Amino acid sequence: MKNVVLTGATGFLGRHLAEDLCAEGFRVYAVIRPDSKNAALLPKNERIVPMMIPLTKISSAEALRNIPIDGFFHFAWPGVNREQIGDDTIHLRAASDSVEVLQSAVELGCRKFVFAGSRSEYGIRNGPFSEDAVCAPGSPYGAAKLAFANRAREICESNDIQFIHARIFSVYGSDDHPWSLIYSSVRGMLKNEPLDFSAGMHYWNFMYISDMTDLILTIYNNADRIRKADNCIFNIATDDIRRLRGFIEEMYAVTGSSSILNFGGFQQSAESAMSVIPDTAKVKGMFDWKPRTAFSDGIRKMIAAMKEAK
Repeated sequence: MKNVVLTGATGFLGRHLAEDLCAEGFRVYAVIRPDSKNAALLPKNERIVPMMIPLTKISSAEALRNIPIDGFFHFAWPGVNREQIGDDTIHLRAASDSVEVLQSAVELGCRKFVFAGSRSEYGIRNGPFSEDAVCAPGSPYGAAKLAFANRAREICESNDIQFIHARIFSVYGSDDHPWSLIYSSVRGMLKNEPLDFSAGMHYWNFMYISDMTDLILTIYNNADRIRKADNCIFNIATDDIRRLRGFIEEMYAVTGSSSILNFGGFQQSAESAMSVIPDTAKVKGMFDWKPRTAFSDGIRKMIAAMKEAK
């Protein structure tokens, strides 16, 4: 059984990744901050080993002593909520802590390091977003993620570690953040509440959570296909790209809602109103990867989970 370390294991993305890593036969050493309020959200699985330890002290964890570690998945990053996404201090600290996380991966002898990057690294632009594009982040969050990724690539190269930079776009699922567009919209539609949206004429892309974990694990398990000449960045997205209004109208149809939808009910910021058009040619060509969950099916899964949780 191969062993991996995962930070951010109690977050939306990390929880699902932990479960899918276990399903593929990995033992997951899950890093949880000692002061975490979400420790109870860690999936219950005999292959998950919780470690209550600061991010900056991972290599000293007793649970990892004399344990061969194959890979490291760094998904922890604070300040992703609306109140803190623009806080420069939080994100600079996150980037600094991430360097120490990577140093732990080096000390543990990891062969691969996967970093959960973000489409925010590209900056405010109206696609397409290709992995070789010049980045100009428009937020402290995106700038800090990009700065760490650039430093991480250098550290990994000098320590013979395979660096995988996963630039994640918009992911949704039944246990997503309550304030996210998909979750809040489905919840409101099921209650037949009136809902305000932007005009929704810009292009967007959504990816169901299980497709995200499947793509990241596909890249990880086939990292030998990545040549040194290749860019180590991979867009984590689908090619279902359409106007945002189309996604909202599909949610409306699937929920069978009688909500009044007010398109143009509020004005968006420049970054929120841009068209997000990820280029997925690289992952399709290198790994022959295709998503398994159509948008409507993902919404149906969310509805079923929401009803079951009541």
